[in-house]
Amino acid sequence: MQRRTNTHMAAIVEHGVMLNDTMGRQLAISYMRSFDVPETVIERVLGQGRRRIVLN
Repeated sequence: MQRRTNTHMAAIVEHGVMLNDTMGRQLAISYMRSFDVPETVIERVLGQGRRRIVLN
């Protein structure tokens, strides 16, 4: 497991995950994109096991 070095980005991603759980996936994706979270990170944190979301 890698240790997070960018605590600001980590907080943004954590908030995005919370938004996904409470307000929905599209809002979470939009929020994280607005802070330039890499698409690969968004896919990983919002993906469900083997099923991956497809970002359009």
